[in-house]
Amino acid sequence: MLGAFHSDRCVGTLVYYPLLNWIVNLVVDRDYRRRGVAASLLNEFIARWRPDQDTIRLNNIDHSDTAMIRLLEQAGFHRFTSQYEMELNL
Repeated sequence: MLGAFHSDRCVGTLVYYPLLNWIVNLVVDRDYRRRGVAASLLNEFIARWRPDQDTIRLNNIDHSDTAMIRLLEQAGFHRFTSQYEMELNL
C-alpha cells in the first residue's frame, strides 16, 4: 500500500495485491485530483515493482472517469475487458 500525503492528511492511496498481481485500488481525494497525485503513486509503485513480473492489472475503473482512464492509458495500461452491471428489482 502506498499513500500520498499533504501535511498530515492522506490525499491518495494505491493498494496492490501481489498474489493476483493487481492494483486493486487507486484513489485520490476530490480536492487533490488533477495535481499529479495518482501519477506520482503509479510512478512510485512502478519504481518498486518486481522486475520478474511482466504485467500489472488494475480493476474497478469507473467507465465515466475519463481523467483516470486517460492517466492509465498515458502510463501504458490498456483496457482488455469491460464489466456489465446487472440489477434486479424486488
